[in-house]
Amino acid sequence: MHTQKVAILYGGAEGAGHGRQLRKSLQNEGFTTTPRASKADIIIAHSGGVFLLPAKHSAKIVLLVGVPYWPSKPIIKSLKE
Repeated sequence: MHTQKVAILYGGAEGAGHGRQLRKSLQNEGFTTTPRASKADIIIAHSGGVFLLPAKHSAKIVLLVGVPYWPSKPIIKSLKE
């Protein structure tokens, strides 16, 4: 069986330290993590990380968490809120 690869894309105010427990939980469940979103089976993008999604990828699942979207505000202000 193929081990599923998960890429985590963090926003501007986050980083690998924020995802330590998530990565540990994923590994405990048999997933591997990869920095290469274009080659991942699953992509998890948090906040501004949604803007780092590769144009071409092979992921079957893309999970967007905390998307900085506020229709009445410019994108830069949405990222700060």
